[in-house]
Amino acid sequence: MRNMDSSGAKSFIEGEYRGHGHGSYPTISDFAYVEILSFALSPKGFIVYAQATTNPETGEPMHQERGYLRLGESMEAELVVSQPTGVAEIDTGPVREEGGALVLDLHSTGLIVSPTAKPVNAIRRRYRFSERGLDYEVWMSIPGVELTVHLAGSLSRQGF
Repeated sequence: MRNMDSSGAKSFIEGEYRGHGHGSYPTISDFAYVEILSFALSPKGFIVYAQATTNPETGEPMHQERGYLRLGESMEAELVVSQPTGVAEIDTGPVREEGGALVLDLHSTGLIVSPTAKPVNAIRRRYRFSERGLDYEVWMSIPGVELTVHLAGSLSRQGF
């Protein structure tokens, strides 16, 4: 994986990942979820991002997101995400190799919330892609709560 360029990084990220995650936050009760996350390379060179979670006990849908991941030649990433909660975010950050994995450490540079959405001050997403799968954490800040880990998951790469 040494000296991977953006094209190689896109190929390495592309795929479907499935597994379990855990959520917590100071304002809510802890929860578990089952997750499917996909990164599909488009003919235009960007990556289509889709995420969906379900309740592990009932199978009922819990959350979903859609967006686009763009990797520049300088190995900088831009992630644009839309959530049905009324939050739209733009996250940016470096793409780097770390211990045989490809790591994206993204911080919100733009957040927009709809008039009826709960306020969100900041989001940070850290994705660690490996041959085995994907481990991630999502931090969130809301009024009165500093940036705190909200979600963490470990997903297996499907089809390999």
